This record gives sequence, structure tokens and C-alpha cells, in this order.
Amino acid sequence: MTRLGFIGGGNMAEALIAGIIKAKLVEPGRIYVSDIKDERWKHLTARYKVLGTRDSAEVARECDTILLCVKPQNIRQVLEEIAGNVGDHLVITIAAGVSIKTVEGKLGRAVPVIRCMPNTPASIMEAATGIARGAHATSQHVDTVLKIFNSIGTAVVVDESKMDAVTAVSGSGPAYVFYMIEALVEAGVEQGLAPADARELAVQTVCGASRMASMMVEDPAELRKKVTSPGGTTEAAIKVLEEREWKNIMHEAVKAARVRSEELAQAS
Repeated sequence: MTRLGFIGGGNMAEALIAGIIKAKLVEPGRIYVSDIKDERWKHLTARYKVLGTRDSAEVARECDTILLCVKPQNIRQVLEEIAGNVGDHLVITIAAGVSIKTVEGKLGRAVPVIRCMPNTPASIMEAATGIARGAHATSQHVDTVLKIFNSIGTAVVVDESKMDAVTAVSGSGPAYVFYMIEALVEAGVEQGLAPADARELAVQTVCGASRMASMMVEDPAELRKKVTSPGGTTEAAIKVLEEREWKNIMHEAVKAARVRSEELAQAS
């Protein structure tokens, strides 16, 4: 990867550009970005010292690795615009619900394509990303993409057939966590805490527990058991969650998200 091009300069592209530069994977002067909105690519060139343009085909001509950061409804048009300029490129797409086969078909040749699903914590360099490899992508291509997405968090490689599950777990996952924080804050206020104090305690508790789970070798179930002393306050709370079948609710929620992801992919 000597020149990296972004087609689409939205928030996810900006997060990736910032992470790539911070990790020193590519020098700013070898990063190109295009966007149909002049203010976006001009903002990115001013802030990160990358090169910018309105012309997506120009990015394809100038770069050997292309990262498609456009909305799913726009990707077919973009692929038609760049198809004539794509040869030995590595093409990376983050368009939700758009299959590798669709991208390959629009490009019209045996191009290495890798599909990725990052989530919104990319904006603070804490993304979780699922990566799926196309038929023409090599292990070296996968390594390149892992370096890119590990620069903004953590990335795992899965079969493309599992991408709807990735969407359900990590793509939609931040909303589940925000919902839990929302409920914890409301419950804290109900029990007498000031709203600001309840929010600070709830947010830090989720942050600390998540960080702890990431650093410890124990399974999350074991960590939970360590906190749950027999006859104690945590056990009383866990019993309520179990009586309400909280785990089953989460399972059903993730399943619903996966099913909807499949439906959206078929409709795209």
C-alpha cells in the first residue's frame, strides 16, 4: 500500500484517516480523499494535510488501495465511476449490506475486494470491525486491511456469511450499551441520586467493566461471578435479571438485528 484513496469523506473516513496517520501506516501526502461535498474534502485536506478532490475517478487513478466510504445507496454509482480506472487495486468497502459479489460485479474484473463493518466508536479510536475477504483477496491484502482497522480499534476476520451477525453484535451494539446506560441512570435517579452523579457513575462503571473484560483472561461469566457474592447486593440484582430472562431478551434483540440486516441486504 503506497497510496491510499478514500472515496467518501464522512465521519468514518475521517476517523480512519486520523487513525492511519497516527499509526504512521501511510504519510498524509500519500492519502487521497474525494467527496461530492467540497466542504468535506477541503476540511480533510486542511486538517490532515491529505490530498483532496471531488473526482472519485481521480482517486482510483492515483491510488493502489481504495477505501469506499460511501452510503450503500450510492455505492453502485461510485463503482461505475471508478470501474474503468481499477486494475490491480485493493478495494475495501464499508457500505453496509452491500456484498462482495456486488462490488466485484460492478467493477467487472477479478479485483481483490474486502468488506468491512466498523462501528461508531471509530470516532474515538475504539471501533470494533468485522472483516470479510473476497475470492481474489490474498492473505497479504487481509493483513493490510487489519492494520488499517486496528489503527482505530480492534478488527476480526470472519466469513462473509457472518457479516449480518457482525452487524447485529457490534454494528448495532453501541446502541444496546447506550440503552443500558440510559436505564442505569434513570434507575439511579429513581433511587435518589442526582442526575449528573447517576450519569457519571453509570458511564464510568460501563467503561471500567468493559476495560476490565478486555484486559482479563477470564470469560465475562467468570468475572460476573467474582463480583456476585452469595447473599449480597449484586446477587439480588442478578436474580431479578434472570427472573426477567434478560439474557433471552438480548439474544432475541441480536437475532432481530441480524434478520433485519439480511432483509436490508436483499433489498439493496
